[in-house]
Amino acid sequence: MTQIKAGKLVALKYAAKNANDLRQKHPEVHKLYQKYNTAMPAIKIQFAPKKQDSAKPVCQRRP
Repeated sequence: MTQIKAGKLVALKYAAKNANDLRQKHPEVHKLYQKYNTAMPAIKIQFAPKKQDSAKPVCQRRP
């Protein structure tokens, strides 16, 4: 996600193992995940593993 703070665009990152974990840790972000994952089927939001053992959502276009 991105926000504008002090006139600058700032990227915000949220990490979760899956959608349920995202809902528990960041309920406001989970609402956006649900909105855009169902309302825009051309965009797929998924959880991709990091180099370590946590995961973060990754946005990709579906073919």
